[in-house]
Amino acid sequence: MASIYKNNQAKTDLMNLYDQKLKDLQIDYTNVDVDTKFGRTRVVRTGNSKGKKL
Repeated sequence: MASIYKNNQAKTDLMNLYDQKLKDLQIDYTNVDVDTKFGRTRVVRTGNSKGKKL
């Protein structure tokens, strides 16, 4: 499968920006990787862990 990034530096820059923006939200979260028909996908889990699941 071809990469969606033009090069490795573009991927690194985007991942760093993603991580920084997630930290800027100042919320508790957990990263979860799930397998989909499109490949491995990152899901950000947040919210009330004792609440009703959607």
